Amino acid sequence: IKDLQRKTSLQNNFGAIILALVNGQPKQLSLKQLLQTFLDYRENTLIRRTKFALKKTINRLEIIEGLIKALKHLQKVIDLIQQAKDSAEAKAKLIVNLDLTENQSDAVLSMPLRRLTGLEQTNIQNELEELKDKKNELEILLNDRNKLLDTLIMELKQLKKRYGNPRKTRLIEGGDELLAEKTASQRPNVELQRKQALEALPSDGKLVIQSDNQVKIVSPQVLGRLHLDQGCELGDELAPAKLILPITNKPRLLALTKSGRVALVKWEFAGQQPGLLERFLPSGLEGDEVISLLPLPNNSELSLGLLTSDGRFKRLSIAEILDLSGRASTILKLKEGVVLKSAVLCYPKGCVIIVSDMGRVLKLEVNSNNMPLMGKLAQGPITMKLLPEEKLIGAVSNLGDERKCLLIATRNGMIGKLSINAIRLCHRGFLGSIGICLKDSKLEADRVIDVCDADDLVGIITTEGRHGRIKANELNTTTEDNPYNNLINLQKNEKIEKLIPLISEKSKLENSNV
Repeated sequence: IKDLQRKTSLQNNFGAIILALVNGQPKQLSLKQLLQTFLDYRENTLIRRTKFALKKTINRLEIIEGLIKALKHLQKVIDLIQQAKDSAEAKAKLIVNLDLTENQSDAVLSMPLRRLTGLEQTNIQNELEELKDKKNELEILLNDRNKLLDTLIMELKQLKKRYGNPRKTRLIEGGDELLAEKTASQRPNVELQRKQALEALPSDGKLVIQSDNQVKIVSPQVLGRLHLDQGCELGDELAPAKLILPITNKPRLLALTKSGRVALVKWEFAGQQPGLLERFLPSGLEGDEVISLLPLPNNSELSLGLLTSDGRFKRLSIAEILDLSGRASTILKLKEGVVLKSAVLCYPKGCVIIVSDMGRVLKLEVNSNNMPLMGKLAQGPITMKLLPEEKLIGAVSNLGDERKCLLIATRNGMIGKLSINAIRLCHRGFLGSIGICLKDSKLEADRVIDVCDADDLVGIITTEGRHGRIKANELNTTTEDNPYNNLINLQKNEKIEKLIPLISEKSKLENSNV
């Protein structure tokens, strides 16, 4: 049987895209999410059905109580009806003299004569007791969730008994391993290859990704000789490092592209053959520029913030991408001419800072009013309204780390350093504040070119292909007397092209963005 399962299609698997309407919105779900959504729907259906049944029971109970009260004062009821000129007057007299409600008085007037027999009166009394018992049961069901779930389980078992078919196959222990073995023999499984590649790496190795998108695994000794974690002046230095992490932590890295797609970086293969980042990404992303690398934490409270070039910002629940497979996924539907500018990890009670090329800074608290959680294909609301000829530079996220500062660089080499905690909080759509005073905002060379948050090393890339690295804590904080730092020695016609904040083991990954 093992040979049959391994070499034939007796045992096989297939992929499925589970697309469903959740709260009226199309959403791609995992199997676990699908089952949870279905159970939530069944529970909500049971609650609504129970509330409806309780309402009907209470209404019927009111009528029966009115009939019993009328039967106890039958002669008085007959006299009141006989003395009345019409049904409206009879109804009013019953309400006043017998303390009945409108519904009860209507029921008494509509009561047929056969209800006056002894047997019918007994039936009415029995119905009253049954309605009281039913009312108590329904109220208990609504007030006790455990009772509600027990009822839900019982109903699901009844559905299974009524519509279920006997299983035509058997679940055997070790079946998944047999299937994996068969698949690996035909076409090696990517996850299996990644696991084998990771096991072959040295335990003290470091994952290094540089600004030129070179991905490599190096030993601590080699890393020390490269000096990528040390400051240096502009020159013919190695490309600054975006990320230096120990491989023992098995980091999961998200790569986000300009077109709004996301994929996991298969960096484990860099130990065998270092190369460009695109080699370690799924197929289908060729030619799509990667604008952010984010270490993916296992924290469902986090959200992924996405800033687009038209000033829109949306948050996507991190749960949407925690189970990301080996394929690339679209997480943002962009209009023509609009690109993704920044991707950051957002924390509850944290903040997001958006910066424009005119030096305008907008600091927002992470909440549902400023930046609501949305689905994968939503574009998000306008968060920062742009002035004429103004462009967005990027966004950074912070959880209140006092060590972190905001660095704003202009093309001509001026760098402003702001304390994040000192920046004024605003609401969505506000103008914000001026983060760095430009000499002449009409000149392209005086505009802001990049922004980042950092507490350690920041790489610099110029238009002439020269590289340097500065330490954020060595820069002066921006004041009125000292509006910016001018520590970068640019050559004639040379401009700053990009800032590269380093993500390292000692930096707080949850607040970092590249």
